[in-house]
Amino acid sequence: MKKRRAEKTGIRLWKENDKKFFVGSMDKFVLFLARTLAVGFLALAWWESLLSVFPIELDRKWLYMPLFAFSALCVWFAGIRGKKKIIPGAAGVILISSLIWKNKNLTVAVLDSLANAYLRVHDEGNVPLLLYNVPVTADVWLGVGIAVVTLPLLAVFSFMLSRDKGKAVVLVLLMLPVFLAAVEGAFPSVQACISLFFTAGVYYSISGKHSGRTVWREAVAAGGFLLILSILSWEAAQPIEAKKENKEGRYFQARAFVETRVIQKVEDAVRTGKEKQHDDNQGENASNQGKNEEDNEKYVDSGQVPEDDPLDMGQGAGTSSGGRPAFLTGTENSNLRNIGSFQPGDGEGLWVVSGTLPESTYYLPLEYGKDYADSSWQTVEPDDKVYAEYSQYPENLSRLMELCKKQNIYNVKDAANFIQTEFEENTVYSYSPGTTPGDWDFAEYFLFENKKGFCVHFATTATLMYRMMGFTARYAAGYSIPVSAFEKQEDGSYRAKVTGEMGHAWCETYDNGWVIREHTLPYTGDNPAAAPPASSSNRAQKENWVAAAAVLVLAAFLFWIHASVRRRQKARTAREYADGRGILSLYLMLWDIAEIAGTPRENSLSGSAFEKLKITLPEISGQDWEWIQQAVQQTMFGKQPPSKEIHERLYRLVMEEARIIQGKLTVRKKIRYRYVKCLPLSF
Repeated sequence: MKKRRAEKTGIRLWKENDKKFFVGSMDKFVLFLARTLAVGFLALAWWESLLSVFPIELDRKWLYMPLFAFSALCVWFAGIRGKKKIIPGAAGVILISSLIWKNKNLTVAVLDSLANAYLRVHDEGNVPLLLYNVPVTADVWLGVGIAVVTLPLLAVFSFMLSRDKGKAVVLVLLMLPVFLAAVEGAFPSVQACISLFFTAGVYYSISGKHSGRTVWREAVAAGGFLLILSILSWEAAQPIEAKKENKEGRYFQARAFVETRVIQKVEDAVRTGKEKQHDDNQGENASNQGKNEEDNEKYVDSGQVPEDDPLDMGQGAGTSSGGRPAFLTGTENSNLRNIGSFQPGDGEGLWVVSGTLPESTYYLPLEYGKDYADSSWQTVEPDDKVYAEYSQYPENLSRLMELCKKQNIYNVKDAANFIQTEFEENTVYSYSPGTTPGDWDFAEYFLFENKKGFCVHFATTATLMYRMMGFTARYAAGYSIPVSAFEKQEDGSYRAKVTGEMGHAWCETYDNGWVIREHTLPYTGDNPAAAPPASSSNRAQKENWVAAAAVLVLAAFLFWIHASVRRRQKARTAREYADGRGILSLYLMLWDIAEIAGTPRENSLSGSAFEKLKITLPEISGQDWEWIQQAVQQTMFGKQPPSKEIHERLYRLVMEEARIIQGKLTVRKKIRYRYVKCLPLSF
């Protein structure tokens, strides 16, 4: 933009300020604050989308508070021009390098925590997980260290916001969490995706703006628009969600088709490819093993499936109970204090047969917990009886009792929401939380001290909390089998082989029948369709692909709307005479076209700038260029602006030039023309 300054001579002078002007110190502060919040919240949403798939054992507030502090520094640094950046930039690099060198323990903790977050997802199902030993570090310093790793991301966000360049780079960085998750067969949570695209929408709406008042006006308008659109989308989705409850409807039919015809075929192809890599001797051994397994399959399939129970559990001939998960209390680890890591069995010999394809994850209990005492469950074989012990709990769990008794709980739904909120705010999922000290109860140590655990910790604690709030509840342990594990047989039935990674523990409450309550993080609510982490969260998160795709479509739609609005604004500005300012808008638009054609922009008012435009846009004659230069100079320096007739003539000239240029652009440059520069398609 150009700032007009009145002099006593009466001649209007223009001062170029590289698209940047501020009106007073307060406007500068307001602009700085808006940019800091935009960068900080965008980085926060970016981390939320990443952590929803790759969890780090960290109190997130100690990550997010330093993020905003570093965002302020990066925004300030991005606002510095020219050689003034050298001294603070060099000082920052030296300071960070020295801190990293002198705090090697913290550096190792940060790198190992990030590596473990990846390994927990990438190597899920491997027992035991080979994780790095993270040095003992305070959460506050670990959060600061991870925030330091984010500095390059913050720098890119801040630079683009102040210079309005690099939008494509920012878009790629924003999609990075989705890409990394997709590589591992997962998707970020819907909430994380919505927050990321909401903050990105506000961020893009204020990019390139250099007035504090304008920035806040644009941010509020964009935020309000996105909020209204989100509410309308949610309301429109409710009828669709209601239809999804129809088990005979198209949703379940489509999901079953994808799982059986697409996912299963891909898995079969991968499995076949691996088998072909064996040499002859290994192939012969595999053939013998296959024959034995085929005999076992015949044994399982030969049984009749009971009509009152669509699922039947079979066990191969000659197998033992060695397939039971190690956390089942019937094993040598009967005292839960001894459990320090997730150790499932191999599930050998266990099969589940169904006459129809299950609609959601199937929970296969091998034992139920009745009475709880001294960190141990007294167990019974699976049945539907309601024992008196299902309402009892130890009186010595004073901290847990105090927490539950002071809640105003009126029904089991309120209890479920309270338990889930308590877990989400105070605990994290961990495959190796460590054992429980001998003077502590297993549940209280998990919830109040260690705050780390896997399915057994969540299921045990949730069961006791339900009982303390007056509801009948039981602990269950066994396997959870995802729908994708079922294979269709020749007789039309479906069969799934139980594997060790499906080992799981959960909670059930009684309300005219037993209801599964899944409280293991990161999954929420009581929907049995959400497979717990111990039973392969990768498969469970694949079920979010529809929601993630919908969010991506919504983001593309918002991006299209944003570009359309900016095109209309530019077209209106160029069409209006506005005391000669329309001539300058048209001239700057010619420079935008030249940039797309490959000519880097320089001082737009210099003589060499006009010469470059002549070379880049040869469709305009030399005589017309001389006339354009005179009109622009008269607009900037003359006592009176050019007439409306001159503006109309220039408007028609630019319109014709834009029409010719658009026909010559490649697809990539057309996208840049329409959606990055947001130039009008016709003037």
